[in-house]
Amino acid sequence: MKNTTQNIKNVKIHYFFSKEVPELVDEFKQFVVSVNKYLIGLQDDPRYHKSATRGKSKSKTITFEDGDWKFRGKLTREGQPYTEEAIFYFRGEEIWRMERNFRLYEAAYQREDAVTHCMLAAAAEYDAETPWRGPECILDDEVQLQYASVYSGTDDDFTIEETIRNAYGVVLWMATCSGGYLT
Repeated sequence: MKNTTQNIKNVKIHYFFSKEVPELVDEFKQFVVSVNKYLIGLQDDPRYHKSATRGKSKSKTITFEDGDWKFRGKLTREGQPYTEEAIFYFRGEEIWRMERNFRLYEAAYQREDAVTHCMLAAAAEYDAETPWRGPECILDDEVQLQYASVYSGTDDDFTIEETIRNAYGVVLWMATCSGGYLT
């Protein structure tokens, strides 16, 4: 009987999320990867672009759930894989949040589809250790645009500055993200 009691004590049961538990952090990162793939996949789903609000609102909320994990994102601009607000929950409790403020520059208006293509290329190139950020730099050869991101801070409290530039270095799109784990 003693052996069974010891085995039960060795089983870890987490009633809440703790970023100090590597297994939960790994699960969280895997869930973020799933959300990234889901958001990228929405770009090919014709139902995604139809407004659920019948044109009364330009924003839309996207929800994705898997077991104990839930994602809720707010999107105000159709046709991009990035949300302006991303909130992640573990067992109903908010554990992580990121906000993105972006600007599409006038020089990009003629190339919006190319900018979106570059965003999708960058979104597919995330680092599994920090799947909430894009790569440091990629060149989307198909549309001749460059995506770059600068990550500063820690996973608890970070800032990401993202840019998409044309072949001449002109900024077409810029975003500033801030977020991290919630305490």
